[in-house]
Amino acid sequence: MSTPTPHVDRTPGVLVVDDEPMLLEMYTEFLNDACDVTAVTGGEDALQQLDDSISVVLLDRRMSGMNGEETLRAMRQRPTTQRVAIVSARQPVLEDLHLDFDDYVVKPTTRAELLGVVERLAARHAANGTRSRAESLATRIGVFREHVPEAALARSDEFAEMRAQLASETHQPAVRDSQPDPKTTHPLKDV
Repeated sequence: MSTPTPHVDRTPGVLVVDDEPMLLEMYTEFLNDACDVTAVTGGEDALQQLDDSISVVLLDRRMSGMNGEETLRAMRQRPTTQRVAIVSARQPVLEDLHLDFDDYVVKPTTRAELLGVVERLAARHAANGTRSRAESLATRIGVFREHVPEAALARSDEFAEMRAQLASETHQPAVRDSQPDPKTTHPLKDV
């Protein structure tokens, strides 16, 4: 007689961090059927909730107390592997190149968009556990290509350096003038 295989819960653990109760409730409702959601209202609480059960963090950028940028910086100083999507009413700009996020969602967002982001990030987390520097750089490059005008990116030494770092990580030449449309090109495929 064989022993039944134990059920392995593959439902991603998602930590939603937002200081606006209405948005926190809405995002939780969006994700509850597909994920194991933990919702908190601030950065300090988010840091306390981080453990191996969390695969993805949806992090509001502008919060009272510890803001999203400070929270993200504190998360990245820990030996954690969670994928973090910044959720913000503000489009990313060149001054945000220093932020070490895994995806960026501009508010207002939809259930489909949030679920898509969580599915992508949870799949990356499940596939290799650790965050790859190349993967992080490629995703951020894709986000900036999508939201920042091409002319501004072409003038940015920091963006060029980010592309060069990615090229070095993936052993591919960095091409400064070639910037494909981010809506038709996956950031990990075209570097």
